[in-house]
Amino acid sequence: SSRLAGDSRTDAGSTGRYLLFASFLLTGATALVFEVVWTRLLLLSRGATAVAVGAVLGAFMAGMAVGAFLAGRPFVARLDPILAYALLEGWAGVYGLATPFLLRLGEAQSPPVQFGVAIALLMPATIGMGASLPILARALGRGSLWIAVDVGRLYAANTAGAVLGPLAAVFWLFPQIGLLRTLHVASAVDVLVCLALVASRRRAFAPWSAPQTTSVAGTGPASRSAEQGDALLLVALFVSGAAAMVYEVAWTRVLSLAFASSVYGVTLMLSAFLAGLAGGSAWASTALRRAARPSSFRTVAWLLAGAALAAWLSLPVGHALPRLFLALHGSAMAQGTTLFSTQFAMAALLMLPSALCLGALLPVAASVPLPERREVGERISRLYTANLVGSATGAILASAILLGHYGISATVRLASAVALTTALVVLVRTRGLSGRQAVAAATSLLLLLAVSPGGSEMAKGIGFY
Repeated sequence: SSRLAGDSRTDAGSTGRYLLFASFLLTGATALVFEVVWTRLLLLSRGATAVAVGAVLGAFMAGMAVGAFLAGRPFVARLDPILAYALLEGWAGVYGLATPFLLRLGEAQSPPVQFGVAIALLMPATIGMGASLPILARALGRGSLWIAVDVGRLYAANTAGAVLGPLAAVFWLFPQIGLLRTLHVASAVDVLVCLALVASRRRAFAPWSAPQTTSVAGTGPASRSAEQGDALLLVALFVSGAAAMVYEVAWTRVLSLAFASSVYGVTLMLSAFLAGLAGGSAWASTALRRAARPSSFRTVAWLLAGAALAAWLSLPVGHALPRLFLALHGSAMAQGTTLFSTQFAMAALLMLPSALCLGALLPVAASVPLPERREVGERISRLYTANLVGSATGAILASAILLGHYGISATVRLASAVALTTALVVLVRTRGLSGRQAVAAATSLLLLLAVSPGGSEMAKGIGFY
């Protein structure tokens, strides 16, 4: 069977499903508005960009990973997922209102203490954000033939909201109403989502009954096969998350050479990357629904390899980016196009091919059938947690070690080589490659690690007006 859930009924009717997707889009927007506001507040109070960005990024990744992990625990699986999600969003909205006051607590301390205090204070809100996807998957998936389709749609909706949130905050809300009122708007949206779901819960959703979890413990061949397949998927999602953050940090450095590191430029870079993830997830959901059959480990491996190759091929684009930006901007000015449109187009040119593959990985991995089944929320929790832990690891490695010691080109090539090695391991372990094909792929990996497609090493700085 291609089902990942044992129950055959649907807990969310068509109205309820639309309501959940709309809610997840809005809360994806507010989550990124919170991130932007918190970064600015820490920058104003601490006076150090590295501390501010590091604290918020650390809190987001760590908190979301913890939340995703907790969402798969049995005590959470027994909760009504609609009510649980609504209360988590209400909590995030109320807690967000208090963060400007809470973040003042560590102002007089040393930078390391400030960093730790900021992470501890922001994590309670981000834990709820990370728990939301597995909880909503449980709400939608108990009667769905393709839970992976719903997971892909949820991820796409949430990431699309994450694209719109920073753009609205930086280009509209900050100039019009200021920093703190923008925070108030985001908090109000979360609280309204909570109230709307609670008010419509009895009319739009069927009564909730806790699912029957399926144990995967055992010692037979089927159990060993399930454990091996589960481990391969977790490793692939971990590596994809780590590679995504390494690519994003490296690409941000490349793009900042062309249009500096203003808040507008950084927001456009982030939005272009997230748009690729949302598009990839939506594309995978549509493909899974039309195919009407589960994905395979081979598809997971090829998506991971495709993202790595696209990142490797982005290096020559990065080399030519400053001059290409000048040429495109000159043409855009002649046609009346804004500077920001040109910047977004350049970011999409660099990031989009790889981001599309990375965005498709979560729904595709969720659809891979295993010999033994887990409860829906538990399985999505494990996959999402692995992806978030990988994202945190990649962000730390890229910003703290790789870029400073090895440069942009070597960093991207190394991340691509690790991703391709993982894809090769998945294919070999699942008998997706013959012996000769494996040798050829391994040889290609060595060449990939050694050769830069852009020629000489990228400049670490360049200036023009």
